[in-house]
Amino acid sequence: MEYLIAVLTAVILIALLFVIKLLLRLDCKLDYAINTVINAQAEILSHALPDLDLHGLVEPSLVGSITTTPDRIALVHTAIESMMMQSVRPRSINLYVSDALRETELPDSLTRLRALGLNIHFVADVGPHTKLIYALQQFPDDMIVTFDDDMIYPSNTVDCLLKTHRKFPRAIAANWARAIPLDGKGQAQCIKKGKLLTPASLTRSANQKAHCATPGHHVFAYGTGGVLYPPGALDLRVQDVETFRALCPTEDDIWFKAMAMLAGTPVVPANLGIKPRHHNVRGSQLTALRHHNYKQERNRVQMQAVFEAFDLLPALGDASRIRRKPMVRIGRRKIEAPQH
Repeated sequence: MEYLIAVLTAVILIALLFVIKLLLRLDCKLDYAINTVINAQAEILSHALPDLDLHGLVEPSLVGSITTTPDRIALVHTAIESMMMQSVRPRSINLYVSDALRETELPDSLTRLRALGLNIHFVADVGPHTKLIYALQQFPDDMIVTFDDDMIYPSNTVDCLLKTHRKFPRAIAANWARAIPLDGKGQAQCIKKGKLLTPASLTRSANQKAHCATPGHHVFAYGTGGVLYPPGALDLRVQDVETFRALCPTEDDIWFKAMAMLAGTPVVPANLGIKPRHHNVRGSQLTALRHHNYKQERNRVQMQAVFEAFDLLPALGDASRIRRKPMVRIGRRKIEAPQH
């Protein structure tokens, strides 16, 4: 009898494993199908864009900021176009590219967007941090929304950030956020281990009653979903190129999080609901930096380096210990203002 029970238990476990594996495969296929549809829609709209009127409202106090790499220069127009077709859009979108590139190397798919409000700036490339630090210099009195070059953004992305900002005007608003995870010794761990604080997908966001937006220093903003920075949200040490290249050269989100904490600015998760794998630009993930950061534990190593350097770990357990401090520029090397 015991032998029969053991056999039946083994059979049930094997069947469960098979079902789980099948469900995972079906989920991956569904993700791929959704991504294919979203990319096809974006491609159709891209061809029609020059003849379309942008009917979305313009938020005059908001500017968009994005960077890209030479190997994605032919793809970045897709992300930019999705931001141009927002229900509420920035008054301008600013693309910061390496000054090693020449105007003649920019594809027509990109340069044609200038007529629709895109500004292209050639700047010294300081890695992924290029996405925000130049815009902070150029637009110190404006709200800045950053977005990634490998994503197709839903049309309510900016509107969702703005609605959250109006509720919490002193906080940084993020459409994709996690709680910063700590181990038993109080050390920061890979951010993927943290609790997801935003809805995981658009299908869940409609009735996300359990989601309660609460600003906090423990909230970590992913650039992936779009992030809104109010004026003065970051400590001026954000411009210290030498330090962030030493501590977190491939993790701009960690650097911006640390600078927010030093300035006493919390992060608040928005309620958009976006599953990144649904919205990736086709062909962009071959060089996605975040995959290398997670596989090689760069995220954990760089998180610990930054948080220890600025003594930020205690604040994660007691947010009240972080107070807004006077901002003093201590950067060893000042970067030049962007040129059009």
